[in-house]
Amino acid sequence: MIDCTLILLQGKIQGVGFRPYVCNLAQSLGLRGYVKNNGGGVEILIQGEQIQEFLTLLPQKAPKISKIEEMQVQKIQYKKMDNFVILKSIQDDKITLPPIQDLKICSDCARELKEANNQRFFYPLINCTNCGPRYSVIKGFPYDREKTSMAPFEMCPLCKEQYSNPQSRFFHAQPVS
Repeated sequence: MIDCTLILLQGKIQGVGFRPYVCNLAQSLGLRGYVKNNGGGVEILIQGEQIQEFLTLLPQKAPKISKIEEMQVQKIQYKKMDNFVILKSIQDDKITLPPIQDLKICSDCARELKEANNQRFFYPLINCTNCGPRYSVIKGFPYDREKTSMAPFEMCPLCKEQYSNPQSRFFHAQPVS
């Protein structure tokens, strides 16, 4: 067991690309730990030297469509982790709603939609973690693909690779198809 920092967040932080953002931020600072959704928000556990910088940057660089309303930070003991990962969401008796409205197409998706050499050229269901359906596809909480109307649709190999890659803007974009 080692000293760690546990961060519990509430606000508009599910369905907005927040977990991929946290994962990329932690990895860029050489931190270890995890991030996961729970019914009440997002839980982050971090280990490493740059914890204070992480805490400073977390609200400053968060996705534009997110809003942290409450942040609790506490020191705990936890097993040493080897890297930073996104864990499977946990279901509890609390509920954090995704954005009430679906999100309009972002500039990156709009650009790709018009690029003849792009696999998403004129693809009518284009979306990423910064845009696309949220409220209209959700069936349950927390907001994860298996709790959306997209669950039965198999992703093509490229979409699956992008959905699984923390460096991609499609990382954990639940409605990707």
